[in-house]
Amino acid sequence: MDTPPSGGLTTRGWQVPSLRRAAEAAVGGGLLAVLGTGAVQAWLHSLHAEPDRRGGLYAFSYVVWSLAAIVLGSAFAAVLAVTRPGFRLPAALIASGAATLLGLGGMTVLISTDGCLQPLAVLNDSCAWRPAWRQLQGGLTFHLAVHGALLLAPVTAFLVTALAVLARRALRRDTTRPVPRPAQVPAPAGRRPVRTRSFGYGTCAVALATAAVLTAADTPGQLRTSAQTVTPAVQALFRQVMGMPDLPVSSDMRWRQVHAWYRLGGRYLLDHALADHNALATVLRPVRTTADLTSDVTSKVRQLCADLANVASWEPYYFQVPDPTAQASWHRFGSGTQSASQRCVQAVDHSDTPAFITALKDLLAAKTSAVEASNRIKSIIDDPKDPVFTGPPNRPAQPRL
Repeated sequence: MDTPPSGGLTTRGWQVPSLRRAAEAAVGGGLLAVLGTGAVQAWLHSLHAEPDRRGGLYAFSYVVWSLAAIVLGSAFAAVLAVTRPGFRLPAALIASGAATLLGLGGMTVLISTDGCLQPLAVLNDSCAWRPAWRQLQGGLTFHLAVHGALLLAPVTAFLVTALAVLARRALRRDTTRPVPRPAQVPAPAGRRPVRTRSFGYGTCAVALATAAVLTAADTPGQLRTSAQTVTPAVQALFRQVMGMPDLPVSSDMRWRQVHAWYRLGGRYLLDHALADHNALATVLRPVRTTADLTSDVTSKVRQLCADLANVASWEPYYFQVPDPTAQASWHRFGSGTQSASQRCVQAVDHSDTPAFITALKDLLAAKTSAVEASNRIKSIIDDPKDPVFTGPPNRPAQPRL
C-alpha cells in the first residue's frame, strides 16, 4: 500500500495535518518570542535608566515591547504552519496559540528573574525571584500583556492564513502551466482519519471560542462611561503607572475646575434636587399622622420621588466635583437619593406606609448632603455676582450610554 505524504494523512481528497507539524512551528515561534523578549531587555538595559526612573512609561514600554515580541513569534509560528498544504487554518491556530503560551511563559520567567543577568537587567540590579505579576501590577500592566497576547494569537493566525491564501491565488494566476493535483491516497488501514480531521475542527472551534470570550470580557468596560471608569482611584493608579508626580492643585486652578463643574451642569442638578426637596416638604407639611396620607398626597410625593431619582441618576455620569469635600457630599446625595427614591415609589405603588415613611426619612438625610455640596461650591467660587449664579442653569450634556 502506498504511504501518504509526510505532512499527514490523506482522506477524501483532504490532507489532514499531523500534530508534529504544528508543534514544530509552535516551538520555532515560541523560541523567537523568548529571544525577542530578551532583545527588548538588552535594549532597555542599554538605556541605563536610574532606579528612580524605572517605573511609569519605562516599565510600561517594557511590557508593550515584550508583547510585540510575543506577537511576532506567534506570527512566525503561523507562517511556518501554513507553508504546507491542507488544513492551514487549524494548523496556524494551534501553532500560533502554542507559540504564544511559550512566549508568555518565557516572558514571565525573564521578568520574574530580572536582575539575575546583568546584560538583561531592566527593573532591578540584584538577583531574586520577583513574580512578574507583582512587579508590573500597577495599572494591570502584566495583565495587559497576557490578555493582549492571548487575544491576538487567533487574530494573527487568521491574518497569516488569509495572506497565504491570497498569495497562493496570485501565484496561480501568474503560472501559465497547470499544476497537476496530487493523487488521492487512501488512508492506511487501522487508522481513523475522521477523528483526526475532527480534532482539527475542534481546535479551530476552541480557538474561536477563546477569542470570543476574551472579546466579550472587554465589552462591559467598553460600554461603561468615562465617569464610571475614571474614578479618583483609577486616576491615582494612572499617575503611578505613568510615573507622574502627584502635584497639589493651586487655589486658582481649583476655582476654575469647580466653576466649570457648576457652570456646565452642576448648578442645574443641585438646583433641581433642592427644588424637589422643597416641594416635597411643602406637600408633606400638612401631614401630621398617617391618616393624612391621602391618595392625592402620595401621588404628588411619588412624582417628586421619581424626579429625585432622575436627578440622582446623573451622579455616576456627570463628571466628579473637582473639590474632594464637595464630591464626597455630592456622592452621598446621589447614592442615598437613588436608593431612597426608588423605595419611595415602590412603597406608594404597594401602599406600604412603613416603607414609605422610612424612604422619606432617608430622602431628608440625602437632602443634607446636597445642601452641603451646594454650600461648599458657593464658598469656593465666593462671588455672588458671578454670572454662573445668574440666568437659567445649563443642562448637563447627555451621557454616552
